[in-house]
Amino acid sequence: MLQPDTHSISSHSSLVVRFAFLHNLVLKFSLILGLTIHILSWIAS
Repeated sequence: MLQPDTHSISSHSSLVVRFAFLHNLVLKFSLILGLTIHILSWIAS
């Protein structure tokens, strides 16, 4: 009876880790994109 519970918990934790990694990646990408746009607009002006 314990086996399905531990399996669901492990899969849920892996999903959370994957989501956190994806969120961190998106955050870094948006930060770099924002900085690039800011620098380009600063150079253009």
